[in-house]
Amino acid sequence: MDNKAKPIISNTKFAIILTILFSIVAGIGMYNHEMWRDELEIFMKVTANLSLFKISYYSSIAYYSFLKVIVNLFPHPAMAYQICHLMFITMAVFIFNRYSPFSYLQKILFTFSYFILFEYGIISRSYSFTILLIFITIYLITRKKQNYILDAIVLLVLANHHLFGAFASISLTGYALLHTINRLKTMHPGQKRQFFIAIGLFIAGWGLISAQYYTLESTGPGFTTAGPAPYYMTIRTIWNAFVPIPEISNYNFWNTNIIPFPIGYPKNIDLEIEYKNIITAIISIGIFIISMVIFSKKIPVLITFTLHTLLQLLFLQYISVHFIRYQGYLFIIFIYNWWLLYHSDEKVHFSLMNPMVRFFRKPIFVSIRKPAVHFVTLLLLFQFAAGVFAYYKDIKHPFTASYKAAEFIQANGLEKHTMVGFIDYIVEPIAAHLNKEIYYPQIDSFGTYVDWGNVSRYRPCTINKVLDSAVQLLSEHNKNILLILSSKLMRNNKPVEGGLITQGIEIRKIEEFRENIVGNEKYFLYELYNQ
Repeated sequence: MDNKAKPIISNTKFAIILTILFSIVAGIGMYNHEMWRDELEIFMKVTANLSLFKISYYSSIAYYSFLKVIVNLFPHPAMAYQICHLMFITMAVFIFNRYSPFSYLQKILFTFSYFILFEYGIISRSYSFTILLIFITIYLITRKKQNYILDAIVLLVLANHHLFGAFASISLTGYALLHTINRLKTMHPGQKRQFFIAIGLFIAGWGLISAQYYTLESTGPGFTTAGPAPYYMTIRTIWNAFVPIPEISNYNFWNTNIIPFPIGYPKNIDLEIEYKNIITAIISIGIFIISMVIFSKKIPVLITFTLHTLLQLLFLQYISVHFIRYQGYLFIIFIYNWWLLYHSDEKVHFSLMNPMVRFFRKPIFVSIRKPAVHFVTLLLLFQFAAGVFAYYKDIKHPFTASYKAAEFIQANGLEKHTMVGFIDYIVEPIAAHLNKEIYYPQIDSFGTYVDWGNVSRYRPCTINKVLDSAVQLLSEHNKNILLILSSKLMRNNKPVEGGLITQGIEIRKIEEFRENIVGNEKYFLYELYNQ
């Protein structure tokens, strides 16, 4: 990382060139990417002009405010929505490449890595805004000239943006405090006054944020949990984050790993997969220990890395839903702490830390730290390979089948039918593409996006109830029904192609759309009509 030779181009020029290249590559990827339900759900909520508090749940009001302003300014809202997220991740890439201490090779590998290019880049979710806020925070707290009030504001915005942002804010606040308290004696009165104002602002802000999280947890949908999973399943997420190479032979590569793992933890898991999970968990512990030894060179960095990693792992254990997007922050934590390692002052520690300092100065730890830069480069090579693979697959294959299903519905004039959809969260992308409400039997009402806070949608809903709802709507509106299902309609263990469904009403299968990377966004279209 510390190159003695003079670089061919300045750091600023390199950052600009690499950022422009990234924006072009990521822009092409976004143009060829079909947004899936989670992307489209937020898009629908933004364009529905709901109150910011109602739609923000676990993401910041700043994030949604920016989206609402930009999306409503452009004639093509969906494209504007993607451009917003491209801006977020592109700005994050520039800050990283301009101010981080990584080598040019490492910066290139990270810029086109799996999480930055694909998971938090091309896929338009709030995670790109989290990465931007984290990098802005690190830039601010590592500057020579500190503005403590500005630091406090950015840390509060980060804390308000999703629980992942809150975890980062807590960890980075601890890091900043360790360095600032150490300098209190040398501060002039103006700096001390600014620092204590920032502390007061930060405490007041966290009070409001805590109240918001409490209110949302009490009244909002909360997080989907599938747990509890065994602890080793959560520990192995470190491997998934650090080496996110997916199953290359699997068409549905998303949320997979070269060493297979279940998204949730089923009751009857294959023993071979169980064995591989345990082995991968052991490797993950090794990665974590090596990382701790690397960061032990600067105790404040070690504390920051350990605290943030443990917070993330506790969250993953709580939800026990092992989506790659949740796990990716474990690698981002590693990356930003490597950045902090080159800023932190070795002298910043207190008397209580002296035993820890002496312990990690032992020759064995020093020898482990020597090849650390090569360890980082190796990890970034894995990330880069995974990013290129995911980028290629996403361009070659449809990410979701919802686009083709919606195009078919429009091309055949089926959007004029009354539409009934089940399961609601699978079908909602069709509502987004057609800009039309669909009847969801789960809530016995028409709608577009899924309201996860609606308790009625969690009531049992069988396929018989879905068919009864469709028949009732046909009788009431005297208009053919387009039934959109997420799986084949079965009767007596055989797929239904057509026939009498009830007295005077027939059903026929129209088309099915199964090809997609997401896996469960498949669509089976049926028409109900009077004889």
